Amino acid sequence: MNIRKILGFSLGPLGSAALGFITLPLSAWYFSPDDIGRMAMLQTCAGLFVMVSCLGLDQAFVREYHAADSEARLFKTVFFLPIIVAVVFLVLGLLFPRLYSDFLFDTNSKTAGRFVALFCFFMLVNRFLSLILRMQEKGFEFSFSLILPKLIFILAIGVCAGLKLNAGYEFLVQAHFISAFLVALYFIFQTRRVWFVGLTCRVDQTEWVSVVRFGFPLLFGGVAFWGLTAMDKVLLRSLSTYNELGIYSVSVSFAGAAMVVQSVFSTLWAPTIYKWVESGENMNKVKPVADIMLFVIVVLFCLVGICAPLVDYILPVEYTEVKFLLVACMAFPLFYTLSEITSIGIGITKKSHFSLIATMVALAINLIVGYCLIPSYGAVGAAASTCLSFGCFVMLKSVLSNLVWMDVLGSKLYWITILILALLLTNLVMKDLWFQTASWGGVLVMLLILYVKRLSSLLFR
Repeated sequence: MNIRKILGFSLGPLGSAALGFITLPLSAWYFSPDDIGRMAMLQTCAGLFVMVSCLGLDQAFVREYHAADSEARLFKTVFFLPIIVAVVFLVLGLLFPRLYSDFLFDTNSKTAGRFVALFCFFMLVNRFLSLILRMQEKGFEFSFSLILPKLIFILAIGVCAGLKLNAGYEFLVQAHFISAFLVALYFIFQTRRVWFVGLTCRVDQTEWVSVVRFGFPLLFGGVAFWGLTAMDKVLLRSLSTYNELGIYSVSVSFAGAAMVVQSVFSTLWAPTIYKWVESGENMNKVKPVADIMLFVIVVLFCLVGICAPLVDYILPVEYTEVKFLLVACMAFPLFYTLSEITSIGIGITKKSHFSLIATMVALAINLIVGYCLIPSYGAVGAAASTCLSFGCFVMLKSVLSNLVWMDVLGSKLYWITILILALLLTNLVMKDLWFQTASWGGVLVMLLILYVKRLSSLLFR
């Protein structure tokens, strides 16, 4: 993949993150923490819906794309079962909207329930259509699909504020739907040559069996992973308040800037590695890439830890605790990115049950720690459970990958992960800005000294 394509795929996450720094303060100033908490539940449950509806076949599409004879036939093979599930969910939501509204928001709104069903339906459609652009390596087109929802959301909030409307969570649900719908229209146009040809293709039974056999076990791992990423929010909703959930969600949203790294790297990493495997490349070149990414991830933890106090200048006083939660909320995107690097052997060898084992163990840790801490500590307890669970996730998944493939980073991965975990938890307990800044600054200096020779060789070779 050349520099132009890498730049194309990078623009979307970068632009989306930049716009997120506009939408997030706007939302925090204009909507209550309770409304933002309800939107966190919408996004969490929409993620579960997409995960379940995909049946693991989205990942099968990525895995088999370069080996398939026809991308159109492969797309039809993986898409027709998920779209049936999505249609059933949509019809139920339109007929019984109050069920969805009561479950997600503790309200009795037909309007909210119907727009929830529509939003989830188009999120599923967008998931599969986006894979076509991703695998065709159309980076700029893919990136625009990430930026478009943010632009629409900014416009919606701007109209709402300009007209001085007394808007609440129902308005936010409708704005999410409009964003998903317009992105779907964009994807339908961009991928028309694939899905249109797919309409006339006959599904190959052998190919269907192959993708289901690979993808369906990933469904259980996907649901478990959703639980791992969403359990903090679910427990906050049931054991604490929407206010705590709103504060925590704002922290997670700010930490979502780290999703730039995860999104860009995950978009490029797996397809590139699988392409190397198919072409018989020397896989030892994975190791230097992994080492540099480990450096980048730790640097990001440090920079956020040092700069976290700045969020007080852009958020209302109700969100003063965000600066102490922010670094801990980085654990999900950054540790997950690290796990994608160090456990690529699981995907190469198709030992997908190892991913399920690691996810289930991490989920159990998240559930137990969250259940113990959240009733007393609210958002702080949720952040602590997320740190611990994802720290264990990256280490266990790496160990299992080493059993079936090669050790990508060695012992360096484990002691650096433990060091980061110790700092994250200590900062959550102490809530001391001076200690937080000094500790992460010290780690950054130590890391630069450790990597000075490696960085010099890259910069001056």
